[in-house]
Amino acid sequence: MRRNKKIMFLTALLTAAICLSCFILVGCAEDKPAEQLNFASALKSTSEKEVLGINTSLKTTFAFYDNTGAPMRISNTFSLYRATDGERVFLEGKISTDEFKLSASLNLAIMTFVAAFGYSDVAEFLNGKKTLVLQAGITEDAINARADVIGEGEQADFVYSFNDTDEQGNKIKVPANVFFGAATDDVDKFVEDLDFDQLSSLDYFKEAVKPLLIPEDASALVNQLSDAYSESEQGYRYLFNYESGKLVRGITDFAGEFIEENLEKGRLEEDSLPVKIYNDYLETVKSFFTVSDVKVSASANKNGLLNGTETSFSVDVSIEDSVIKDAAVKLGIVTEEEADTMLEALHAFVRAPGGADGLTEMKFIFELKESYVYDVALDGADPIFASVDEDTAGRTVLKYEQVPEGDRYEWNLYGGDFGKAR
Repeated sequence: MRRNKKIMFLTALLTAAICLSCFILVGCAEDKPAEQLNFASALKSTSEKEVLGINTSLKTTFAFYDNTGAPMRISNTFSLYRATDGERVFLEGKISTDEFKLSASLNLAIMTFVAAFGYSDVAEFLNGKKTLVLQAGITEDAINARADVIGEGEQADFVYSFNDTDEQGNKIKVPANVFFGAATDDVDKFVEDLDFDQLSSLDYFKEAVKPLLIPEDASALVNQLSDAYSESEQGYRYLFNYESGKLVRGITDFAGEFIEENLEKGRLEEDSLPVKIYNDYLETVKSFFTVSDVKVSASANKNGLLNGTETSFSVDVSIEDSVIKDAAVKLGIVTEEEADTMLEALHAFVRAPGGADGLTEMKFIFELKESYVYDVALDGADPIFASVDEDTAGRTVLKYEQVPEGDRYEWNLYGGDFGKAR
């Protein structure tokens, strides 16, 4: 009897061990990385994630030349965090200046213009001392947005001091909460009245939480590296070279479709300036630009999801005065005399390298980096996600309402620092 019990116990133990071994082996088999994974598959898997966060950094550099031909540069970084947890979407953008190197005369002209409006924050932003912060929260019920300008080491409180004048005519600063909200239904109605496609649904904003890449079918990109899994990298690596001609064609095709669509909907007339430029001067405009090939690199983890992407390209611009003058006069924008005056004013600040006459040259450099987060947890209690019916401190609610005794609608303000409750 005891022997039978021992056999039964050993049999049960062996069965359990076999089941556990199978479970472990199956689990290992599921976790084992694919031997080959192309970029299109990694992009598709990442884009289909219901919970996703993307950190985007776009650095733009504008290089040009002063009236003596000496180089000048303006560099800005736009950081954007886009995230969705499946029920809501959060966006946070930050814009800062990395470099603001101009000629003394141009710098003086810009700062004098800025000072005339009394906003010192603009000058500090241009000099890299201030950062603009923008946030938005989107749910099925509401869209909220808030903004602030902060200095180094400061936290955004979304209160900004606007210029104003008191009863005695003295200039004063008036603090106000820069925080607005609107019902999604109101935004939908507004967009519908503009005769645009539906842009304000939560599903649309979820589409914004996707990788930013060149307008090309990912499966058509040829990886210059191997699609094979790398043990040393613990993932996959990709490198592409996208021809500039394809990028230019993509942009011009988009412009053509935009013109055609707006002509059909009556938003543009055949004799309007954008249509004339596209129909008569498209090739001339294209000749101004020399676009480099687009370099794209990316990596994916062992689970087949993207770790990050990097994209870079540059655009050189070279425009002769005679071409600008001829086009501006023929399009009826200015007379010949006005064109000469306009160009003379331009060249008081901007020319080509070496100060060459009759020519303006500049260069744009774009560097885009993205990294991906897969454990997003958005706080639904954050006021950025509050419905318009909630009493939210500092927020001004915008309502799209029908004008009394009329068939048109307008936006009205309720509560907050920008309007009084009615």
